[in-house]
Parts: sequence; C-alpha cells; structure tokens
Amino acid sequence: MVIKDFQEVVHHYLDVFRQGERYFDGDQKRMAYFKKNPLNEDASEILVKISTMEHDHIDDRVYSRQIMADHIASLHIDESLEQGAPDIVDAIAHLEVRGHTYFLYSFASRYCNWHNLWEYPIYDPTMHRLLTFYGQEVNQRPLLASDFYQYARFKKWMLAFRSQVMMEEYNFKELDTFIWIYGDKILRDITHKKQVVHL
Repeated sequence: MVIKDFQEVVHHYLDVFRQGERYFDGDQKRMAYFKKNPLNEDASEILVKISTMEHDHIDDRVYSRQIMADHIASLHIDESLEQGAPDIVDAIAHLEVRGHTYFLYSFASRYCNWHNLWEYPIYDPTMHRLLTFYGQEVNQRPLLASDFYQYARFKKWMLAFRSQVMMEEYNFKELDTFIWIYGDKILRDITHKKQVVHL
C-alpha cells in the first residue's frame, strides 16, 4: 500500500473531524487546570492533576494515586517537560510498589501530554494497531517492541506518521482524539482497500 492510499482514508475522516469540536468539555477543563497548575514538585498538587485524568489509567486496587504522585514529584520533571524531553515518559512509566515494577506507559504519555500538547504523543492500543499497520504496509518496515515502548522511538514514529498523513496542524492531543474516534474505522477501511487492490 502506498502512502497516497493511506492518506486518502485518513483524510476522509479528517474532513468530518474538522467540522466538529477538537476537544470535549472534559478535555477543555483538564487543559485549563494543567495550564493553571504546570508545576510538578508538590505531590499534593500532582495528586489533584492525576485525579482529573481518566480513571482507567490508574488502578487503585494495585497501587494508589498518592504513590504515583510521590513518584512524579521525586523526578523533578518540570524543566524536561517544558523542553519535551522523551525520557521523562519512560521515568514516570516505571513505578515500583512493594517490590513489583509496573509499566504505566499510556498514563505516563498522557500525563506529559497534558503539560505539553505539541511534544508528547499519546500511546494507546488503537494507536499501536494503526502505527503497526502504517509501519508494515506504508513504510515496509515492521515495528519492533522497542519502537513502541522506548518513548523516544515512539515519538519519532509518531512525528513521521503525523507528517505523512499531513496532520501537522494538529497537536498530539487532537491527534489522540481523532484516533480515539476514528482509528478503528480507519483500520477497517484501509484493510478493505488493501484487499480490493489485491483482488
């Protein structure tokens, strides 16, 4: 599949996306709160920010939001966040609790994104599937686990993806919303187009 075919499917849904709101009400409130409270040195303030995020990214049955807030405060991330340093996502994602190491990659990418919308792409399963297809079918290069789970490499792929589908006018939160709404439909249509081409 050539990039033109991929772009055609994406832009069909992008035309619909452009006609609507790029942010939901909850997202707008979160953006306003994070903009008003950008610092990450006080664990109590971080805890409030974590609590404003989607609840399914932190499982209180395993560890508490307070443990994550303390973890983030200990990393002193503010300067790196402003610069868009990718290693901060990896550092936040690795959380040790009672001898167990948890890898909270989606949460870490979202937490950083709320602070810097243009520098931190968001990882989630739908984006994983779409990027896998893009790498395999468009770039003819199967993506490795390290392309997803080493954040600097994931960010590099996301920048390339956003550029090739001509969505550079959108920040990574807007791209995440677009993929959340239309990602499965894009994959369905692209797969169908590929099958038709090979008939």
